[in-house]
Amino acid sequence: MDFETDWQEALSSGRSTEIAAVLQRSGVIPVGEWARLLKSAFDQGHADLVMAAVAPERLIDAMVEGDFQLAKAWVDVLVRRGATGDLADFASRLLRRSTEIDQLAADDLHASLAHAIAFLSPDLAELLMERRVGSVPDHWMVGLIRNRLMVGRILQRLPRDLAVLWVKHLDESDGSATYAPGELEILIRRTRECLGRRSRAFSKLSQFGPAILRMACLMEHQNRSPGDHSSSRGDRSRDPLEPAKGLPFWQLLISLLAIMGILYMLHLAARNELQKIKGIYKASGLVTAPFAGPLQSLEMRPPTRVD
Repeated sequence: MDFETDWQEALSSGRSTEIAAVLQRSGVIPVGEWARLLKSAFDQGHADLVMAAVAPERLIDAMVEGDFQLAKAWVDVLVRRGATGDLADFASRLLRRSTEIDQLAADDLHASLAHAIAFLSPDLAELLMERRVGSVPDHWMVGLIRNRLMVGRILQRLPRDLAVLWVKHLDESDGSATYAPGELEILIRRTRECLGRRSRAFSKLSQFGPAILRMACLMEHQNRSPGDHSSSRGDRSRDPLEPAKGLPFWQLLISLLAIMGILYMLHLAARNELQKIKGIYKASGLVTAPFAGPLQSLEMRPPTRVD
């Protein structure tokens, strides 16, 4: 009995054990047939069985022969599972064999992979983006991937366990996010201790994740203490964009404008008073020259005697 017959009988039975047994033997058939068979199993709702049967190197063999459908389906499942470690491993394998693969056909897959691993493996993600064909217009995900790469560079400065925790939270949505009491405070405090009080990293971290996490990051960014000399890098110079005592720049600007306005009003008031004094002296006949300076410059004369 040939493999195709066994496969059709297993599918007709609907029994997972029989389907899995046939899939485990699928490595003996040509790679093109293997990829089409596993993709058909995906389409018939046996994704878990297919995921267990896929060998990453054979998946790349199928891509070398021009079949990308199974690879895209396999990567999509790993992305939904948040299996960034498996995705990074696959990206490494793919990069080692990139010269064997049609880069134009692989463009979408590279973008999906780079997006998925940018937080935890930014170096690999950047290499994937460099494989993109220059003559092809930017994939719609490119801008988002670049932002994720910036966050990935920040997470590289954290202990691995803390970075992994951030990746989990940054990929959550508002509907899926659940936090224990004090969890966010601990996460942000540990991160601040690693990055230093003056770091602007939280402004980048606030671009991803559920609303409650973004808001916490924004508040931490606004409340950072640029004058604190306990930075982990030992940099004791003041950030030129930050005012003293940690006031936000716009608050300082408003204060300066208010002070300038007060000084100008005082100037106008003083000039009005001088004009009044000038008028008094002219009315009394004590001024013989234009009023152009201090009172010491005025020519004084005694009042005319009236008989």
